[in-house]
Amino acid sequence: MRIDKVDGLGIHDSRIYWNNNEGIYITQNAKNVTITDSRINGNSRGSSGSKPGIYSHPSAQNVLISGNTIGQADGFGNSQSYGIQVGTGVSKGLLINGNMFTGNVSGSIQNGATGSNVLVNNNLTVTP
Repeated sequence: MRIDKVDGLGIHDSRIYWNNNEGIYITQNAKNVTITDSRINGNSRGSSGSKPGIYSHPSAQNVLISGNTIGQADGFGNSQSYGIQVGTGVSKGLLINGNMFTGNVSGSIQNGATGSNVLVNNNLTVTP
């Protein structure tokens, strides 16, 4: 799912799975994006371990990712590189909080965002 040129999008209580690339890709043109209480599993099928469950461009504005289960679960294997990957650059508002990561190939979160508008906390990594 590619999120581009949007101002105000909520993904809630959803299942995002079995995509060839990222489960969710947030571009630099996105604003006010909320992803909560969803399950993001089994993505990066095209090349296992090469794409994350969620990718966010650091210039996307006001992105909230909270309360999700991301990784190996619901019968899907360990195929996503990271649960969440944020590109390198100055953030324009990013909150990653309260997610559960279950077996991603390279790790839970790769955060390249910088600046004072970034908060990543209270996330949990468990072994599936």
